[in-house]
Amino acid sequence: MGSMQKLIDSGRELTLFTSLGKIVPNGREAMHLFHDHITGLEHQVKYFKQKGLSEDEIVTQIFGRESSLAELTNVQLTAKNLICSLL
Repeated sequence: MGSMQKLIDSGRELTLFTSLGKIVPNGREAMHLFHDHITGLEHQVKYFKQKGLSEDEIVTQIFGRESSLAELTNVQLTAKNLICSLL
């Protein structure tokens, strides 16, 4: 998050090339929106953890269910992993 913030603050125009082959011409704005989204998600996760919810309960509360990517990626890309990394 820190290096993303540095790029956002740099004032440079950026073009992002995603792993899915998409080209994002206004990369700085896209990164700013993503950074804001993750920061908001982090606040939600910490709020629910303070309320005593488990990681699995937080996944259900925020996402409704585990991501379908969990099975496809052999449990590498999961909502639970995201929740745990934000705690």
